[in-house]
Amino acid sequence: MSDDSSRYRQALRTPSEVYDRPAAVLRDRALDDSQKLEILSHWEAEAVQLQESEGEGMGGGEKSLLGEIKRAIAELKEPR
Repeated sequence: MSDDSSRYRQALRTPSEVYDRPAAVLRDRALDDSQKLEILSHWEAEAVQLQESEGEGMGGGEKSLLGEIKRAIAELKEPR
């Protein structure tokens, strides 16, 4: 099993532990566009859940990256 596939699986589970910002996913040359989109989609779901928790007073005080994630997804979907 390669380090790249292990890193990819970890990023699917907890993207923020592997990448500091959504733009870092876009720059990762070890991933193809579909893998990047999958990671960003998981990260988006995580960010939405965090935002909903904060709305219920259960947030951990972390800044949501939802806007950055949505921009990164849009960039990936742009025709090249």
